[in-house]
Amino acid sequence: MVAGEPMCCTIGTRSNSRRQNKTRRPSNAQGHRRSYLGCSWNVLVSTMIGKLRIMQTRCIGMKEFAKAGVLSALATGYLAAQDPNLEPASTRIRFVSFQQSSVGEGTAEQANTAEQASNSEKTNTVEYVDLQGEKKSGRFLSLDDKQLIVVASNGQESISTEGLLSIESKGTAIAPTVGMEIESVDGSRWMVRGIEGKDQQWSMQFAEETRLESFRGELLSMKLKALDGAGEASWKSFRDEPRTTDALIVVRPGGALDRIDGIVKEIRGSKVSFDVDGQIVEAGFEKLAGVLWYRKGVDAKSAGNNSGATKFRVDLKDGSQAVCSKLRFADSNLLLSGDWGDEISLPWNWLVRIECGSGKLASVSSLEMLELRGQSGLSFGSFDSVLAKSTNPKWITQRDGRKDLLFPGPGEVVFRVPDGMTKFKTRVQRASEADMQSTVSIEVWVDDQIAYRGELSAEENQLDVEANVQSNKRVRLNVAAGGKLKAGSRVQWLEPRLSK
Repeated sequence: MVAGEPMCCTIGTRSNSRRQNKTRRPSNAQGHRRSYLGCSWNVLVSTMIGKLRIMQTRCIGMKEFAKAGVLSALATGYLAAQDPNLEPASTRIRFVSFQQSSVGEGTAEQANTAEQASNSEKTNTVEYVDLQGEKKSGRFLSLDDKQLIVVASNGQESISTEGLLSIESKGTAIAPTVGMEIESVDGSRWMVRGIEGKDQQWSMQFAEETRLESFRGELLSMKLKALDGAGEASWKSFRDEPRTTDALIVVRPGGALDRIDGIVKEIRGSKVSFDVDGQIVEAGFEKLAGVLWYRKGVDAKSAGNNSGATKFRVDLKDGSQAVCSKLRFADSNLLLSGDWGDEISLPWNWLVRIECGSGKLASVSSLEMLELRGQSGLSFGSFDSVLAKSTNPKWITQRDGRKDLLFPGPGEVVFRVPDGMTKFKTRVQRASEADMQSTVSIEVWVDDQIAYRGELSAEENQLDVEANVQSNKRVRLNVAAGGKLKAGSRVQWLEPRLSK
């Protein structure tokens, strides 16, 4: 029998070799011929190699393949030590090349390398969007707050983060963890499992045993548990309203929320030490919906707007959103720097998305509308206010979260340009539910000056619009119909936005 050749054996059945050796039991030094439940070690190991090789040809994933390969290599190595005549070629294992859909020869080390390369390719692919909205992708190499380095179709590229709106890690999705939600003054939101500390010295426990021992950010709110619809509305009301002191949001019997004003002294052991008119009380997390901190000049709506530094918003898979001024990639970790003090190190595979466009781009839908008015050209007296609901322009939220501006007919929308913005851009297209098409005139005015004028003919379905604007100026978007009946002028302005 050739060493390493698979053999069949039935466990528990006496073999002829056992009967032949019944009166002459081998010593321990002859372990390679020791019997066990009717089979020699050589037989068992040889059988295992045969089974593992079958597993390799039928494997359904790289992990199973690597395990089978390593075990097969170890087993074959054992037989090689027992039989010096074993051919070196039999110490190699077979592997499946999924990229070429063929079976070839390779070592266990090559199998593991193939698996790592496959996993690396999946986890290290990033998609990035430039200031013009063009999407590209590449294999991730490196990142810091100055540049993103990838391997694209035309080779290695270095892209300045100043020219990017976002970077997204493909294959990683947000899966919020069950825990506490903490919001800090810089606009960050952290999903944590535990927190202790006081003032600006906090220790926070994240998912997957990741702990931050020295968080020096100013906290604004801490929501301790999930709430029903009514509870969520009450929490948001308490959180958003102006206040001049810290507050505990207490869950009353029956589920109603109530607010108690005072001063948060410390959080320790799932309890809040709270000063109410000079008396210190201990409030357990189980009795609270959350905690609110008073910060002079800062509330929930203005959080994150105080610093003029360039910011990145980093979305993590646990639902956290970190607003940071610097970031970098090192040793398979994402390192973030911000108002909280020490650099935070998180696993790279936590990354979902990095918004690089903070301060570079403003969605018109996020601005205050000074006017939203339809122009039917007809007056029906007291019925005009009723008709306005169907004729006035309005914002439509699409399934992907994009907000488009719908003009049911002729009308105008007026807003003021934020500081630093110099360009307006959108695409005007006919609404899909429009029954007929007529010529539509599209205009963009900056104060009393025309910045753009275009026409969508009856045969056209879309028109790209771009205009120069100025900070703090009033911009008026105007839609006018070409026909006397003003029919067929129902159009949508797709995600209109301003940029620097």
